[in-house]
Amino acid sequence: MKVYLLFLLFAVFSIACTHQSTTSDMDEEEMQAIMQGVSRRNLARQTLTERDDAMMQRAVEYYKKHGTSNELMEAYYLLGSVYRDLHEAPKAMTSFQEGVNSADTLDKDCRYDILTRIHAQISELLVKQGSYRLAIQEEDKVSKYALLANDTSYYFNSQWTKLGLHYHVKDYAKAANGGWKLLEESKKLNRFNEAAGLLIPSVLANLRIGQDDNAKALISVYEKYSGDVDLSTYKSSFPVYYYVKGSMFLRQGDLDSAIIFFNKELESQDWNNRQMACRGLHEVYRQKGAWAMAYKYAKMQCEAVDSDYQTMVTTNLQNLHELYDYSRAENESHQKSMQLEKEHQRMVRIRWTLVFVLFVALFVSYYLHARYEKKIARAELELEKAANEHEEAEYRLLELQKQSIRLLAIELEQDSLKFLLLLLRADV
Repeated sequence: MKVYLLFLLFAVFSIACTHQSTTSDMDEEEMQAIMQGVSRRNLARQTLTERDDAMMQRAVEYYKKHGTSNELMEAYYLLGSVYRDLHEAPKAMTSFQEGVNSADTLDKDCRYDILTRIHAQISELLVKQGSYRLAIQEEDKVSKYALLANDTSYYFNSQWTKLGLHYHVKDYAKAANGGWKLLEESKKLNRFNEAAGLLIPSVLANLRIGQDDNAKALISVYEKYSGDVDLSTYKSSFPVYYYVKGSMFLRQGDLDSAIIFFNKELESQDWNNRQMACRGLHEVYRQKGAWAMAYKYAKMQCEAVDSDYQTMVTTNLQNLHELYDYSRAENESHQKSMQLEKEHQRMVRIRWTLVFVLFVALFVSYYLHARYEKKIARAELELEKAANEHEEAEYRLLELQKQSIRLLAIELEQDSLKFLLLLLRADV
């Protein structure tokens, strides 16, 4: 191990200091050592650095001339992984696409495992860009090549991602049916329990389109086979499960049970989960007619939405920075200072645009919140008015009853007088 480390340090030092070596100076053994070192750190989730960038560029050039299609594909994959860790998404995307182009899928020895990972990385980059439908297409390829590579774990992870993406783009029908298809496929692969743990997006989609029976059946499979739910306490490590259960009880009219599960989700520290829980609790108490509690959770939902929106904006800014950050290009001879200035100005415009969008969103949120408060106040006034009208109606009814009694008494007195007069006349 020490010998290997010394060799690697010597190789990196030589590359960094001399800037004179060419790929023709390296033999196959050196290339394999570099590839294995970078691959090992990549699989171990260690951050790849600029030194790895230099080495992998040499590896790509070497395998273009001396390597097989599998070796060149892996070199491009590792180079793309380096750019991914350096937050240079455009270069990462280019490298991954070159890796796909280098693959020979007609070769019986094609490294489908590498091809699977390349398409998974492309999908991840597309999601960061907001190109969700293109990401779904990439996940289809991930699933295809994962099965060819006999990598069922990657296959099910891809299926989970696809369900989530279909739900995200509001393609609820595909997300709803995808759960059943996944379960059928898992039976063939003898991985039913693993598939059962991936059904939550499909359950949510079924609830969205009103397929309550399908949602109930899928959540039952999830509870029984996923291993994520303790059926004695209904405790789950996945907070969205509580929202699903609460929503199902809400649909069934079991409001007390719905409150229990929504409150469990409210314990989550994730703002998105919290706003979903508040939305559910608001609806429960609205149906109960508990307007004060409904208002409380509507207000909490607005606060959670604001925090979730701020987090989303921060994440989007980070993704934009990753997608368009070319700061490393200052050290490259072909990059001109004017291009950097233009890039900087463009980023400034993007940031100001996002600030403006955030301001507009906050204003709209405030406006909607104010309107909601007015609606609550109007509803309370209407309830109070209705209560007053009800009391007034009861009072009028009581007065009418009293008048009826008095009239009846008068009629009785008149009848008595008539009877007495008749008796007096008879005596006379």
